[in-house]
Amino acid sequence: MASKSRMTISHMKARDIPNLVSIDHLVYESNGWNDDSFRAHFKSQSLVGIVARDAGVPFACISGIIQRSGIYIARLVVHPERRKEGVGSALFEALHYQLRTMNKPFYYLLSDIPEAGDWFSIGQDFLRKNGFSLQRVVRNIERATCQKGEQTDRLKSVYHFVHAVTTA
Repeated sequence: MASKSRMTISHMKARDIPNLVSIDHLVYESNGWNDDSFRAHFKSQSLVGIVARDAGVPFACISGIIQRSGIYIARLVVHPERRKEGVGSALFEALHYQLRTMNKPFYYLLSDIPEAGDWFSIGQDFLRKNGFSLQRVVRNIERATCQKGEQTDRLKSVYHFVHAVTTA
């Protein structure tokens, strides 16, 4: 992959969708979007989408859904080979600037990153570094079907993170 010095950030376009769906599948595997669900999300009048490109080719995006008082971050995805370059932070910064122009006082996201493992602490550290604060944790019992077809209950925690949009 090319170096980050060629990165540009701009609004999401319909032609970005095939690349972004491919990246989404690399990152989220079976929970990734497909072309149809991504296109439906993109066509929504309430979507804010920002893309990072290298030589015109998208390799990361952040998308949010405009709500009455704020923005719900639906997806942040960065190609695995482009992580640790500040891309996610640059996308949050671009989104933050756009939200100031829209007079939205905050944006938020919900995370259900499993508590066990490195991803939990990495994800929390990344969000805090980018100005988010943990507002609350909701724990639910979720019924799941294991590979053998047996039903099992598991505890699922959803973390609510909020970031205030400053007007300065």
